[in-house]
Amino acid sequence: MASLLEKTFIETFNKYFGDRFIIVKYGIETTELHAFHNYLRTCHDITSHFVRYIPDSVLIETKRDENHRLCPTRLIEFKAAKTGLYSPKFFEKLKGACPSVPLERKEDVFNIEKDALDLYKALEEKLNIPVVIIAYAAYRSDTRLFAQYSSEIGICNEYNPNKRGKNRGSGTVLYNVSLKTFQPLKLFLKEDLLFSDDEIERFLAELEARLSGEL
Repeated sequence: MASLLEKTFIETFNKYFGDRFIIVKYGIETTELHAFHNYLRTCHDITSHFVRYIPDSVLIETKRDENHRLCPTRLIEFKAAKTGLYSPKFFEKLKGACPSVPLERKEDVFNIEKDALDLYKALEEKLNIPVVIIAYAAYRSDTRLFAQYSSEIGICNEYNPNKRGKNRGSGTVLYNVSLKTFQPLKLFLKEDLLFSDDEIERFLAELEARLSGEL
């Protein structure tokens, strides 16, 4: 889902905003390293984590003069979730474990790989490299597209499926994060990139129509 989200988002974004900004593929999948990913996937040293989880894309400003030096370049990472939380009991336990993180309903919880989010936060908080997460929550009945800087994402707790004993998935350690700490994508595009309401509406209409058919 994340790969389809990324492809669809980049194509649609560049179509509507390419005269000012473009998003370009950037991470491991664009290099020869992709063919050797299997050698890194079980490594847990700092360098391996950096190579594996470096954000997949970069936002580049295209409309500027030659004296323009401080550009709003951002690393971009796409995350998608097909299902949310099932258990009301687990949700109540989650709220109790992290009262400082805003949660109002089960649909406010979104999962991101722990090692990936740790890297994104380190890039931003230690090196001042902005990393924007574009999140698509397919399970929600209302707003599904969100965006936020990694440093602003509220982590509820860590979930390790390996400890359950009956794991049938990848066993990847996850963070439960709060979508209440994200911005709706529409607001992010308006306030951070200064796009107009009309062009955002046209972009989102096509993007959401495409996502509905592809995801």
